[in-house]
Amino acid sequence: MRALRSLVLVSCLGCGDNSPCAGVCKAPSWTTLELVAGQPGGCGYVDGTPLTVHLDSPSTVTGDGAGHLYVVEDTTIRAIDQTTGLVSEFAGMFGVHGATDGASASFNSPAGVIATPATLYVADTENHTIRVIDVASRQTTIFAGTANVGGDTNGVGTDARFREPEGLVLVDGKLYVADTDNDTIRVMDVATRAVSTFAGVSQTDGADDGIGAMARFNRPAALVFDGAQGFYVADRLNLSVRHVDVTTAMVSTLATFDTSPQGLAIVGNQLFVSIEDGRIFAVDVGTAAVTLVAGAMYMPGFVDGIGTDARFQNPVGLYTQTPDSILIADSRACALRTLGVADHVVSTVWGTNSVGTADGAGAAARFANPEGVVVARSGTIYVADTTNQTVREVDASGVVTTIAGAAGESGAVDGIGGDARFSSPSGVALDEDSGLLYIADTGNHAIRRLDLTTHAASTLAVTPTPGDSFTSFVAPRGIAISGKTLFVTDSDNATVLAIDLATLNIRTLAGAPGVRGASDGRGSHATFDAPLGIVADARGHVYVADVLNHTIRTILVETGEVTTLAGKPRVLGDRDGIGSDAQFRFPSYLALDRRGDLFVSDFINQNVRQVDVQTGAVTTVIGVTQRPGVMLGALPAQLGQPSAIALTPADELIVVSESSLLRAR
Repeated sequence: MRALRSLVLVSCLGCGDNSPCAGVCKAPSWTTLELVAGQPGGCGYVDGTPLTVHLDSPSTVTGDGAGHLYVVEDTTIRAIDQTTGLVSEFAGMFGVHGATDGASASFNSPAGVIATPATLYVADTENHTIRVIDVASRQTTIFAGTANVGGDTNGVGTDARFREPEGLVLVDGKLYVADTDNDTIRVMDVATRAVSTFAGVSQTDGADDGIGAMARFNRPAALVFDGAQGFYVADRLNLSVRHVDVTTAMVSTLATFDTSPQGLAIVGNQLFVSIEDGRIFAVDVGTAAVTLVAGAMYMPGFVDGIGTDARFQNPVGLYTQTPDSILIADSRACALRTLGVADHVVSTVWGTNSVGTADGAGAAARFANPEGVVVARSGTIYVADTTNQTVREVDASGVVTTIAGAAGESGAVDGIGGDARFSSPSGVALDEDSGLLYIADTGNHAIRRLDLTTHAASTLAVTPTPGDSFTSFVAPRGIAISGKTLFVTDSDNATVLAIDLATLNIRTLAGAPGVRGASDGRGSHATFDAPLGIVADARGHVYVADVLNHTIRTILVETGEVTTLAGKPRVLGDRDGIGSDAQFRFPSYLALDRRGDLFVSDFINQNVRQVDVQTGAVTTVIGVTQRPGVMLGALPAQLGQPSAIALTPADELIVVSESSLLRAR
């Protein structure tokens, strides 16, 4: 993580002793990122408490029986203290695939893990190895196999070969391995590291029950100890759960499902099985009776509840946390959830569902992917809550109220307050003198106007300027106001439009309808590719985030002349620099302060950038590049796919990230 530093902004266009903005030319310092409203949550990489932690698609969870859980992610393993609930980095490096041993080890899609108080055994799947981690020193070494060399050779330690091993189970000093792409079960003596094939035949799939080499598997994956002298196997492509007796090597089929089994956990005589379609079953290991206990078939979601009222995004790993509770690694929800063994109540413990509709104060409120935000002189924030199809108001104390539209109900209805309907409202612009909020109603291909006194919503009936190429909106997204002109980015039409609010005449300021490109030039000779965020200054300039060109463009309103201010067309990156030496990765929304500082939400880079509009110099000011997940506190902090941004009257920055409103101050 980069060194902590304060952000000091010093640029001020036209500033001087006799300048109109001389009194504004102070150097504000942002030092912290704080929550305004909503609750950040989602996929990412942030350690912390159960509420603030961000997990990176957890696939496996296990415990050492001594108060510690371990969570396997794409390239990392994290530890959880079961007493405090705190999650911390344990092994691996976020976003770094590799096979390096040592205290700074790297992994490549690890899967199964077995934990003891002193040692972790890890199936490092894409490295074709079994790794071992000393808990005290956190030193990682290869226990068996050779990194990046697949095969099926039996042997000792690094002379053995595996092919994408996944599941592990430890029984009486022997480590059994689901050697997934070899379609076999291997066994390794932990003391001698000798590896042999225990059941199945390498590269020979099938579904036959039988002893040892007479049995067949088809992509065996997760394993779980049966509590006696055997273990269960999630035989993925056979859609079944098999049992393996370690004393006889007998393989037998216990149950078959509609889709592939993923996770296994056992409590008494109940084997819990999560399957690919989002359901969890309990199998009576004595009678083989199968009972649905949670989730619904192909109805993904992130909903806590009882039994079939609960929804999962992708329940992968299971682990028996206590005799009363199964822990679920809900991979695409990036959360760890629990299932009550007896009552089948599903609850989320680690990770947060940030999306919702609730009004309320601060963290009690919920939004759903808002894409528009603007701040009034009073400090009131107006939000286009895009997926909720509503317009929300956030007062200076952080209380959120829905002022127009109805949550989850899209439409094209003009009306007052909750009677109005929107369809994916996106950008917003405030005409504070008139008390009007303008809304880019993307799904309705329209610009809407909301009276902030009466909350009456209406649709602007625009008229094309004679001879102009405009016929209708395709996907209006960004919107900005300067004086009595409203500027709109019609993203899917690759144009920037200007509406005279006195006459409602509309004209194409720049770009050619439907023509995508990255050319600078005047009017229709310039081209854009998915223009989105837009701001206008008082000196006749409009700035546009040209998303798929990964650039920031400037338009001179008087002539329609377009130039590229920062970034290089079609070149993705995260480099700070000047003009075309700087790089963005899907720059999305813009904000402009009174000193002429331009701010950009750089969506995939997970940060906010500052652009000096005089020089094109780009600096990263909030967030850690490509380190996703909101982490509040001292800057640079962290962001998760930041979208809409806006400046407050005090030149603090409001940032929409993970369906929540944050403030840099």
